[in-house]
Order: sequence, then structure tokens, then C-alpha cells
Amino acid sequence: MKHIRQSFIVMFFIISMLAAALPGAFAQDSVASDFSRCLATPNQEGCRAGLPAGHYQMLLDEMMMRPEPEVRQLPVNVERDVQTVLGA
Repeated sequence: MKHIRQSFIVMFFIISMLAAALPGAFAQDSVASDFSRCLATPNQEGCRAGLPAGHYQMLLDEMMMRPEPEVRQLPVNVERDVQTVLGA
């Protein structure tokens, strides 16, 4: 009886893992096909600028929150620049 119960537990675990893995595999294929379809026809319905409309909207939201890159100017290394110009 204990052996049968262990077999059912193992089978349940394997089936659960397969069920969790298979939908993810199909979702990746559909996302990849959405991207390739939008690259082929960038302004087709459901596509914006070569991206699926949902992805484009998420990127647009990010760009609106950060209209300029967060950068800072580095100080000039005059010593290195002089050595480069003089060929030292």
C-alpha cells in the first residue's frame, strides 16, 4: 500500500511539472511569432514601430517617465590627453 501511494505521489509530481512547463513553451513561441510578424510588417494592426502594441506601450511609458538619460559628465583626464597627443 505504501508503495502505491509513493507511486501516485511521484506521478502527480511529474504530471504537475509537465503541466507547468508546457504552457510556458507555447507562450514563448507565440511571443516570438508576434515579434517576427511585427518586424515583417511594422505598422500592421496590433503592431507599433515593429513591436507588438503591448510591448511598445510598456516601453513608451518608460520613455515618458525618463525623457532624458540619467548621465553625468566625467571629469577630463588632462594628463592622459596630453600624453596621447604627445605620443608618450
